[in-house]
Order: sequence, then C-alpha cells, then structure tokens
Amino acid sequence: MNLFLALLMLGFISCKKEVIEVRVDAYAQLDIEVKHQEDVFALLFTLQPFPYEEIGVRIGADKASFYQGTGLIYHRAYPVSNDRFGIFLDSAHADKDFFYQIYVKEAKSSKEIYSDVFSFRSNR
Repeated sequence: MNLFLALLMLGFISCKKEVIEVRVDAYAQLDIEVKHQEDVFALLFTLQPFPYEEIGVRIGADKASFYQGTGLIYHRAYPVSNDRFGIFLDSAHADKDFFYQIYVKEAKSSKEIYSDVFSFRSNR
C-alpha cells in the first residue's frame, strides 16, 4: 500500500502544465483611417484583441528611415473604442507626406512587433 501511495504522489509531482502558445496577428484587419478635423489629423486603426503592453505609431521622413532606424518619432496610441486606437497630429504639417508604421509591445516579453510601412499626404 505504501508503494502505491508513493507512486501516486510521484505521478502528481511529476505532472507539468502544458504550455499552449496562441499566435495573434495584431495587424490582420487594420482598417486604417486618416481624418482631418479642427487643425488636427487623426490616424485611426484597429488591432486584433490581445493584452498589449504598449501600442503606438512611429513616423519617419521617408521609407528609408524605417530600414535604417534613424530619425523616427514615436507617438503612443490612445484607445478610441473597442480595439480601435489612434494618434493625433497637429495640422501645422499640412501638405506633407507622412510615412508611418504601427507597433505593439507584447506584455510578457516587451518585444516590439511592427506593421508594414504606410503613408498619407496631409492635405487640408
């Protein structure tokens, strides 16, 4: 009987939790929208639900800025509705091309994951 209890306890102790990895494509349905209202440009986008640590947009002068990693300006995104986020830019930069990339940081690893590079012209 003692041997049976010892084997049973050994079985419970040696059990490990199975780790299940869930992959989320944050950028699966971005639905990007650029609006101009009252001297402010709003860049709005949708992300897939996930507990991100940080969400933002980095802006560069051209596409090369992203590949070189230089001259990028980071803007933290703010929630505007469920899974919808946005940044707001002063329209003093009218008639200018903006190149931008959305980024998210994972909560556990703080790893940054980037979208494709997009652009828009800030016409009034």
